[in-house]
Amino acid sequence: MMRFLSLVLTGLVALGAAETATGPTTVPAKVPKPVAETLTAAQEATTAEATLAALDAHRGEGHALLDLVRGQTLLRLGADDPAQLGAAEAAFTAALARDAGLRQAHLGLAQTAALRADWPAALIACGAAIDLTTATADELNFYATAAWQARDWRLVNVLLAHGIARFPTHDGFRRLELAALVHGGRADEARQAVLALLDRHPDDAELWRHLAWSAQTSGDETQALAALEMAVLTAPDDAALRQRLAAVQLGRGMPVAALATLRPLLVDPAAAEPALLMLAVRAAADGDARDQARAWLAAVPEARRTRDQRLVAARLAVQDGDHAAALTAVTALVELGENDAQVLAWAGQVSEQAADDARAEAFYSQAAATEHPIAAAATLRLVALYLRQERLDDASALLALHLAKHPDDAQARTLQQRLASRSP
Repeated sequence: MMRFLSLVLTGLVALGAAETATGPTTVPAKVPKPVAETLTAAQEATTAEATLAALDAHRGEGHALLDLVRGQTLLRLGADDPAQLGAAEAAFTAALARDAGLRQAHLGLAQTAALRADWPAALIACGAAIDLTTATADELNFYATAAWQARDWRLVNVLLAHGIARFPTHDGFRRLELAALVHGGRADEARQAVLALLDRHPDDAELWRHLAWSAQTSGDETQALAALEMAVLTAPDDAALRQRLAAVQLGRGMPVAALATLRPLLVDPAAAEPALLMLAVRAAADGDARDQARAWLAAVPEARRTRDQRLVAARLAVQDGDHAAALTAVTALVELGENDAQVLAWAGQVSEQAADDARAEAFYSQAAATEHPIAAAATLRLVALYLRQERLDDASALLALHLAKHPDDAQARTLQQRLASRSP
């Protein structure tokens, strides 16, 4: 939509310039002779600067047409310059002070307001400048776009009705209609509108994106996926589009396809956005490419690794039987302040698998000391650790405390029987 708006504004600036070029196309007959001479000189000027110089050289009385040409020239000269826009607006205002019905001056005010993104002001000026029955396609399209930006939905619908009725093949109205349908959540109508546009613009990725939305909203997951695939084909460098497609592919159980979609974005995994990297890691892990997933995670500098990256790195290492790497990952998490009881309990398990009983005891103890529901399970794991280490007194004391809180815990009773069988 913003690309479309930019084209509309550019076209309207050009339109304002084209109405006079560097001066009126023809000098009206009923103007004072000095004004006519100045307008002619402005028309004959070959640059905007020369046009302004011709206007500055005028020595007679002022005139609305002179102000109008000045405003249009300033607008053409400095559409991106706030100072020039202000000067153009002042010139158009001066023209209207001399001739309140000068349509082109109202249009100039609409243009300057739009370039400042003052859409309510642009709407007011459009209303004074544009006759719905005689306006050109570009003028009417600009008016409708201003209404859209001002969020005046009723006016948008009125202007679209006029625009489509008068200019049925004009893409601007059709695209704005599509935007209105999407905004209103009218997926079935949006799908019909976008399909019609795609017939004329099959290489427009934004249209394919809209088709994907409308299809998905309507429950047609197959068409939604196909539309996203076409969008990526037409805009292969659009990273956000690739991520969206990959997410849909993963959601439909296609991790290998998702991995192929994302690979071009992972040339430098260390510089990738965390969300992108995690999506790629998930695709690789689910697509039987755990080595690739772990390599991508390992490429991220230690200081920049996120919590989620460390957790996934640990899980993948456990799946590969690399207990040392898993322990390194979870230990780093805890040292950075991790306090999630579930993570702490899992860190205890990883430590046990890596034969690091000291860390396992520390992690289980931290998890057991929390109010989280997993605290009970962490306590029993710690009791089992003590039993394995023949620390029967520690196991007995901890188990007694646990049973005082959870007298009906069947697993605790089983550990109690094991403890009793091993007591002297």
